[in-house]
Amino acid sequence: MNHETAKNQLKPLFLNYLQEISQEPFSDDIQAWWFGLYEPYGIYVLGSTEFDEQDEYFEWACPKDDDFSPSAHAPDLTILSTWHWENVFKIIQEILTELFHENPNLALLRVPKIGLGFDDGDGILIHKQ
Repeated sequence: MNHETAKNQLKPLFLNYLQEISQEPFSDDIQAWWFGLYEPYGIYVLGSTEFDEQDEYFEWACPKDDDFSPSAHAPDLTILSTWHWENVFKIIQEILTELFHENPNLALLRVPKIGLGFDDGDGILIHKQ
């Protein structure tokens, strides 16, 4: 499966996911969302009440497991199962970045920072207020 075909299949699933998360009652104390990727490829979101932008390894991402974990079901990334991790990271980054720009009224965007990364690797900020 090529990049554009995968993106066209996944993007509507991610939009639904973001809309569901935005409807959940998360605290005003949430300072950052972490979109965590793992292998075999899957994704989850955690909301964190702590954030240190100077932490180059984004260890803030899940300092406490009890901050906020949405009940929304994450998109199935099975169609990316044969892809190299860097390509998976790139497509998810593109999808989320585009959806944030196209849907500025999503409640989850009221949180100051949004990061993306693999659980066992570095992360990046993909949205910042």
